[in-house]
Amino acid sequence: MVPLALYAVASCWVIVDDRARGRAIPLLSQQWFFLAAGLLVPVYVIWSRGWRGVGYVALHGVLGCLLATVCMNAVALLFHLFVAGLQAKIAN
Repeated sequence: MVPLALYAVASCWVIVDDRARGRAIPLLSQQWFFLAAGLLVPVYVIWSRGWRGVGYVALHGVLGCLLATVCMNAVALLFHLFVAGLQAKIAN
């Protein structure tokens, strides 16, 4: 559910941002931003922001990978602590 919500929010942001900039994405094209948000939203950011958009997309990519790594290690640590606690209870 979280990826679908993220796609919906990102595609709505693109449509609202484009209208605020004085251009409007045609109605028949707006649905593609929801269906292919993972590809089209970064392309839109680069297209609308230029070199700053490249930096934004790269920064979000690096921070997303860093967040995923931290969360993965935290969950693995908690899992191993939980499993070690269960094994200690079983051994006693």
